[in-house]
Amino acid sequence: MLHGTPDVVVYGPGDVSRLPVAARSLDVDTLGAWLPLHLFTPIRLLNALLPEMTERGSGAVVFAHGISVRQPMPALASVSIPQSGLVNYLRALDTEVRARGVRVGSLQIGRLIEGSAAARLFDSSHFDGVDVGEVQRVHPDVLARNISRWRRPMWRWSASPEIRCPRGSRIARRHQRPSRGRGTPVSRVRAF
Repeated sequence: MLHGTPDVVVYGPGDVSRLPVAARSLDVDTLGAWLPLHLFTPIRLLNALLPEMTERGSGAVVFAHGISVRQPMPALASVSIPQSGLVNYLRALDTEVRARGVRVGSLQIGRLIEGSAAARLFDSSHFDGVDVGEVQRVHPDVLARNISRWRRPMWRWSASPEIRCPRGSRIARRHQRPSRGRGTPVSRVRAF
């Protein structure tokens, strides 16, 4: 059994017990029900992890979000509102802890993750007006590699709009080219 604070923590909530609420249908009470999972729990998690991480001078906490935190999608308003607020909080927090060797970031996923509960919802036609064939997919191992590479201390961030990754790495070279209409990027790791 391991003890202590982990080196890397990835938080990616996926509450599929209920469907997201669209912008025009969203009211204050409904939005309040989405805040614990997408805003309050991440802040509690950071409050628990960061003291020890900053004391030892290393660590990374990455929060996974859908692309709707930076690209408005009316059908996902109940999820994107608290997550967008969290992204702003993460930016401020990263500024405070970066000098102590700790990184806080946001993995903004621009595709459905293969085999995920969200992908199963899309495949079973739970989202009106979305053609399942139009939604691009990504294998979870691709995202895992992006996260594991991100936490390494020798990283120099690329200027790629799709993904932030070690300069010169194979994945950086692939993503630094313009998309030329190939669709949504796999992910975007934002280290603020």
